Amino acid sequence: MLKYILPFILLMIGILLAELINPFLAYSIKVLLGLAAIIYFWKQYKEIKLKFDPLAWLFGFIIIIICISLEFLNKGHTSDFNPTIYTGALFYLAILTKIIGMVIVAAIIEELFMRSFLIRVFINPKFEKVKIGTFTLFSFILTTAFFGLMHGSSITGSRLVVGLISGLMFNL
Repeated sequence: MLKYILPFILLMIGILLAELINPFLAYSIKVLLGLAAIIYFWKQYKEIKLKFDPLAWLFGFIIIIICISLEFLNKGHTSDFNPTIYTGALFYLAILTKIIGMVIVAAIIEELFMRSFLIRVFINPKFEKVKIGTFTLFSFILTTAFFGLMHGSSITGSRLVVGLISGLMFNL
């Protein structure tokens, strides 16, 4: 259970740090802590199978288009930090950090937490007995709502909509 919960908690700590210190520094700490947790637990994640799945790629592409579109509607406001405010070498470092954080670290940790742990624990507290990919209507709705709320800045915010759509598509 720790292999799913600890990396997720480390991501949340990074988000809380952004309220206390420089957002770029907080995001960098979040990425490094999350990456360290993934590396530490990597051999225990038996459910990770690197393979090409056309439907997963299609859903991922649709979600990226939705997210980018909403960033333009939000005039570049991001929930963690906006790398475009930096110049020179710091700009490129901030962009690289944001990409690694979003595309690799947060994506892996969130998927392991949501789909390998949370959706199954809502079915049976002894979640290891539930096969990966199994869900009930209850677990599906709860994890979709949790994913949406986790990414939403407000009930009416566009990030909530993206989070709900993404959570729904990822669950599917």
